Amino acid sequence: GASVNNGVADPMDTNGRCSGDQEEPNPLRFLWPPPALVKQLDEDWFVLEDSLPVAFHATDSDVGFDKAAELWTQLLPVFEEHNLNLTISVLPPDGALPAGHLVFSINSQHMPLPESYKLTINSQQITLQGGDLAGIWHGLHTLLQILRLSGKQRRLPPAAIRDHPDLPYRGFMLDLTQGRLPTLDTLKELIEILSAFKMNMLQLRMGVSSFAYKGHESLWEDSEPYTPSEMLELNEFAHKHFVSLVPHQDSFCGIKAFLQAAATRSSSSGDDAKPSARDTIPIVFDLHRQLFACFPHSKFAHVGLDRPLDGLFPELKMPGEDYARHLWKLHSSCSLHRRSMQVWGSELQVRRAVLQQLPPSIIIMQLLHRHTEEENAAFCQPLVDSGVNFFVCPDTLAAESVGGRPHTCFAQLVAASRCAVRFGAMGLLLTDWAELGHIHPLVTTLPPLVAAAGTSWRASLSQTDLEHFVPEALNRFLLFDDSNVAGLLLLDLSRVHGLLLSSSTPSSLVSTPSTPTGPSPLRRSSAHMSDVSVWSPFINGLALR
Repeated sequence: GASVNNGVADPMDTNGRCSGDQEEPNPLRFLWPPPALVKQLDEDWFVLEDSLPVAFHATDSDVGFDKAAELWTQLLPVFEEHNLNLTISVLPPDGALPAGHLVFSINSQHMPLPESYKLTINSQQITLQGGDLAGIWHGLHTLLQILRLSGKQRRLPPAAIRDHPDLPYRGFMLDLTQGRLPTLDTLKELIEILSAFKMNMLQLRMGVSSFAYKGHESLWEDSEPYTPSEMLELNEFAHKHFVSLVPHQDSFCGIKAFLQAAATRSSSSGDDAKPSARDTIPIVFDLHRQLFACFPHSKFAHVGLDRPLDGLFPELKMPGEDYARHLWKLHSSCSLHRRSMQVWGSELQVRRAVLQQLPPSIIIMQLLHRHTEEENAAFCQPLVDSGVNFFVCPDTLAAESVGGRPHTCFAQLVAASRCAVRFGAMGLLLTDWAELGHIHPLVTTLPPLVAAAGTSWRASLSQTDLEHFVPEALNRFLLFDDSNVAGLLLLDLSRVHGLLLSSSTPSSLVSTPSTPTGPSPLRRSSAHMSDVSVWSPFINGLALR
């Protein structure tokens, strides 16, 4: 059989066909994120009928039938889009099933790595084994990608796929502290995208008017914040899609408005005493109590602290020891709610002595904005030496831009992901900051997000891999643009920002090629405007309140 590396089989020509077979396009030529191992088997293809019997091998599984069947029930509509009707049952004791079926099992002894799966396709059956429910979920999405790439063939290539993530946690942070908020449906669609690309964490960075904190109505009454019931609903939705929805409330500079409101109330009641550092703790504890309760499935809580509070309360520019004590108080709040505390590492990088005084269970979220692995190593090594757990956190670089800066972001992602594996980081969190209130459309974050899904799952990917495969992943699995224009167009929009800051004329936008051959996608797209309707509903679906 032919082994496949990074989703592209070695013995394939440029059209993605197997050597010696010029009639059958090969769906294995591209899967995203790239599986750890893909091997094409030398036998007949699996023929799809209108109905696909699915059998659960209960005696070989760690979970019961009801839990296992829930996964398939969730994805029934997606399989129906491929004209497949699924029937789910327990595998008979004698294993007797007609040809053309799928058997799956969940067994952590057979697949000991978390979120791992093995997908085997031969001429008679499809076998899916997972180490846990998440592994089965990821394996199903790989199968759905193969179905999508198979098109109307109604045939699946014989293959053996083994897969597991390089990093345990692979996430995305959406900054909601400024600007209009995405609708709840948009956040659900974002969760579906993360889940489909095997990412398992979404952090929502709340601002003063992002969440309807009780007792602080004056700060959000003129806005449309998310309510506790909406966040509970979103949390359940994320949990069903194997995405951990993590609360993120800055507990230092982010409470400035709450402190100002408290000072105003004190002044109006005749109390002229100014709030001090001690006054922040009761407010923080109350915010944590209200927010964390709406994220019952999350094991984490992000308390921010990316920069010290200044201006209104200068005494909160804490020296090292006071800063450490403040961290311990915040840690006690997170522990009270059974959450592992996450905190930005920016301040700790300039307070290296504090690293030795941290609570043992704290998790440092280290911002990495360098473009080389060695540059990032200078930030990761002190964390390793101090024995603290940490995430690496590159940036979409979309803030304050028109169309994002995906090409620069790709370099950051590659360097950050390789550092994460090299230094044993818990995971990667791609950040999308709300500078100027997200003037960039949310859709411009899709290329960095898809790239982050790739590098956090398979850290060996290079920037060249991302430049080549991310547009195709967008076209194949998100925008469903068979003309292969939309994905390149999204990346090419990043040129707008550079052109607006340069003396170049707008005409250079459509004359500068994005690839060694052929015109810019912006020019090519003018010949495919009818095709844009294929993916414009998706973009229009990313709505704001």
